[in-house]
Amino acid sequence: MTREEAILEIDCILFEQDHPNRKELRKALKQPVTLADFLGLEEGQEYNWKGTTIKIEKNNIYEKNEKCSSNWCNFYVSGEELLDLRQAKKVEPRYLLQTDLTSENGVQYLSFDKKRMKYFMGALMTSENVQQKFTDSEISKIKLITRFAKLCEKIE
Repeated sequence: MTREEAILEIDCILFEQDHPNRKELRKALKQPVTLADFLGLEEGQEYNWKGTTIKIEKNNIYEKNEKCSSNWCNFYVSGEELLDLRQAKKVEPRYLLQTDLTSENGVQYLSFDKKRMKYFMGALMTSENVQQKFTDSEISKIKLITRFAKLCEKIE
């Protein structure tokens, strides 16, 4: 059965049942399939695919790249790779944990020193050894480990 045949079949069923939203449903079904729907991904959601962070917006694929002005560049895949994008894994959003404490360096954030394996409050920084953005599941664990988390507000 083709897509058009399926739409007609559904329309007949809805007509027989005198469905109140029949016209709206038919109109929605006649809309072209979006790239995100085709791939089974969510529009605007970040995914990891073969080590690259990607997202789909308005039927375009973008990769996270700090060299681009918006941090997102067009991402091109071959026809063979397109279907492989269905294997992309959703990236959990990460949040800063901001306190209402300030210092001469500004607002303080919950930070994790990866070498010493300790949490501390610090200004925003860029360091391979310091993590300052955390997923919801990491935040839940942090709240069990340190009292600092109770002083923090989750921000994007």
